[in-house]
Amino acid sequence: LNPFASATWNVNSPPSIYFGAHGYSGHGIYTLHGGVTDSDGPVNGLPVTIGGIASGSDVTDADGKFSIQIHITEIGVVTATTVDSAGAPSNEATDHLDDL
Repeated sequence: LNPFASATWNVNSPPSIYFGAHGYSGHGIYTLHGGVTDSDGPVNGLPVTIGGIASGSDVTDADGKFSIQIHITEIGVVTATTVDSAGAPSNEATDHLDDL
């Protein structure tokens, strides 16, 4: 063993998730758009969990984006979270949906 050897660790920041614009199709049907980034940029292949007044899931694409269609029965807030491959949780993104 070399006592002078050193290791280099590439430690990314936890993922950051956000909502972009959402689309409303009528009758409580929304399409939520968003993305996930970390200190290296967009992150693909991460599971996205939707919560709040709706539930659902998606996986980020090669550009770190996600898109999911949900149905709501009440006005309120939806949330989105993810966890990276090292188990680091993201922030919680929120979006207020106000059309039924």
